Amino acid sequence: MAPRNTHPTADLLRYFDGTLEGEERRVLEEHLKTCAECQEYLSFVRDAKHSLADLSEEEFTSHEPCPDSSTLVSYEAGKVDEETARHLRAHMLFCDACAEEYQALRRLRPKSVDAILRVAGGLVEALRVSGVAEWQTLPAAAVTRATKRVFVAPFRVSETFVDPDTAAESTVALRVEEDLKPESVRVIVECDPLPQDWKLTLSDAEQEELASMPLTERYVAVRSELAYGFYALEILKDDECLGRFAFTVEPFSLPEAIKTALEYLRLAHYGRAMAVLENAAERYPDSREVWDLQCLARGLAATDTEAFEREQNELGQVRGAADFLKETWEVLKNAKMRFGEGLAYVFAAARFDATSLPVDALSRLKEEKATLPVLSALELLREHVRGSDERLARVLGDFTSRLEDFSALMKSLQQSIDGVRADVTKDVNEKFGAITALLEPIEKALAQRGLALADYSPLFRETLSDAGWSWLGPEVQKIFVSAEELYWYLDNQPTAEAPDFSPALLQFCRGLELLLNIKIGSLCTYMRETVSANDALRNLASSQLPRINLDMTFRREATLSMTQVANLLRIGKVIQRTRPSSFKQEKWALLESSLGLADVEFIAALDLVGMFFRNGKIHPRAGFASIFTTPEEMHILRKLIFGFDEKRVESSRVLSRLRNAQWLSEAERQEAHDKMSRAWKTYPGLVNILYKAFASSLDA
Repeated sequence: MAPRNTHPTADLLRYFDGTLEGEERRVLEEHLKTCAECQEYLSFVRDAKHSLADLSEEEFTSHEPCPDSSTLVSYEAGKVDEETARHLRAHMLFCDACAEEYQALRRLRPKSVDAILRVAGGLVEALRVSGVAEWQTLPAAAVTRATKRVFVAPFRVSETFVDPDTAAESTVALRVEEDLKPESVRVIVECDPLPQDWKLTLSDAEQEELASMPLTERYVAVRSELAYGFYALEILKDDECLGRFAFTVEPFSLPEAIKTALEYLRLAHYGRAMAVLENAAERYPDSREVWDLQCLARGLAATDTEAFEREQNELGQVRGAADFLKETWEVLKNAKMRFGEGLAYVFAAARFDATSLPVDALSRLKEEKATLPVLSALELLREHVRGSDERLARVLGDFTSRLEDFSALMKSLQQSIDGVRADVTKDVNEKFGAITALLEPIEKALAQRGLALADYSPLFRETLSDAGWSWLGPEVQKIFVSAEELYWYLDNQPTAEAPDFSPALLQFCRGLELLLNIKIGSLCTYMRETVSANDALRNLASSQLPRINLDMTFRREATLSMTQVANLLRIGKVIQRTRPSSFKQEKWALLESSLGLADVEFIAALDLVGMFFRNGKIHPRAGFASIFTTPEEMHILRKLIFGFDEKRVESSRVLSRLRNAQWLSEAERQEAHDKMSRAWKTYPGLVNILYKAFASSLDA
């Protein structure tokens, strides 16, 4: 569906405040799914709100002078530190002159469109499109490939560019569609009207040019059989860039597939949901959530026959009734063979054959734990059978009420975390210990409510490899899986509610800190004891690293904090370089043979996670009233820890913090900034680096 051309600011503000209700709210939420401009506006309002919350009363009421033009230029380019950016955002809420100058700076830049695309069985779905361009997933059509009928739904985005010499405008559209070759796409460009002396270039993530041609036809086939990856298509005249389409094409990750399928089910786009889930089942064959949702998607299609038939007719009858029934029983049979007769299987099968429901099924199923994705799909099924089968609706209601239990549990957890954060009698490590005690029993609390965490371990296996995932150990695995589940649960909340992602953030930090203590805790403890007991080594550390608080670093606690680990690695590196005989060789072997644990970029990234996320979200510095965690901050954290990068996280905020990292020397800041800047697009994450360091030391 193409985005609407109107952007109702007043409605957006009412939506943000929670005062937009009923049909108005539903219509606006549909609009937000395809309108990047409104999404960006809500993000700006949310950032501004948090900026104001962070300001002290004196700062808020004072009349700050307007920033000079160079500061605004740096801000627009993303080159100022976060505190400066926060003040500028707040200032521009009240200063029309600065806001207008900032908007003028943005308009001077060549237009740029950034699209994050996912492909599943012919569907090209946009996860995010930044900029104000108009975009849509084109209407799906059915085609036959290798005797199988599949969907084909390309993605299309268009932007209007201006000729710098003639001021003539031309609308350029980028079209991306799945190609016949597996895991590849075809790129097409359309122009209207045809411009004069314009050309296009297509390049990959390494900026290697893949195609270059003049725009002499309205329809240009740029490249076929293009493998999944990151690409940039530029529109040029005389080597001057008029505009740019940057796009990432990848398959759905496991949680993305589940989220997208549920969104399609809510919209009664059952064919699209099944296409996404079928593709996910091929990539993640052992994911119970995917198989359960496949069963329920087919059960919903059989229940909401009018919507399903309408969708099928629009697509040219992809599946006849007999074919659909045959495919469905095949899916149900496979699901039963893999996971038994669980909740999803039983309720889906009953939609096709009421006699398939065993007499004791309901009493037996009440003891089964259900995950949030499955409960969400069951809730949709309950809505559709209500009025036609009240008994089944009541039975489903008994199960789906667990969603409310989970919401209540999350609310209670958030309140408990906030209580710990507000305790002025505890230091940061005491607070983190108290929050850890709140997070530890979460799985038990869920089980008591008949709930279970969605199993996102395939996502981690895909990222770390099977060996890397096993290397983490079951306790760390469990923490990271629960953190990922909390993240996606909060990410699925309505935009206007602006949930605080702190519980997920702190669970990720808890997992990373435990992993560090398990894997290199003994090494760090050895270095701490060796240096703290030797005045010469302690004085050497103090003189070489004057910004490190040695008393805090050497403090003995039950576990080492991330900041302590980072500081001890720096101290160990300095002493090993200056006095190499100070440590036993077997103790230092890991770092000597590693792929980066003693490198400044690893230490700097670890410090960022420890100081700005772990400590900053539970024990903020004086004057900061807000410790709210935004989705954007979660994107950065997940990138730093695991390399997850669904949203193509910009490096500007991380690099800004590195430029201003006062705990590092000027040389270290510059080195960390330069290395992280070069590696950011493919940054593997701290956990990957740590695992590869161990794998390297074992191979040495």
